[in-house]
Amino acid sequence: MKKVNLRDLYPDVYKNDHFVEVTEDVLETIRAAERAEAAYDRRMYRYEAYYS
Repeated sequence: MKKVNLRDLYPDVYKNDHFVEVTEDVLETIRAAERAEAAYDRRMYRYEAYYS
């Protein structure tokens, strides 16, 4: 089990640190979603695409 700080994931909801233990599968899913979002942002700026 790994500890995840919910303030890092939801800064608008959690103003203070709130740690939760999650399984490795859940943590890997969270990390994969963060990587996919970062890759999407890089592609959008690289090709000067504007999405509304």
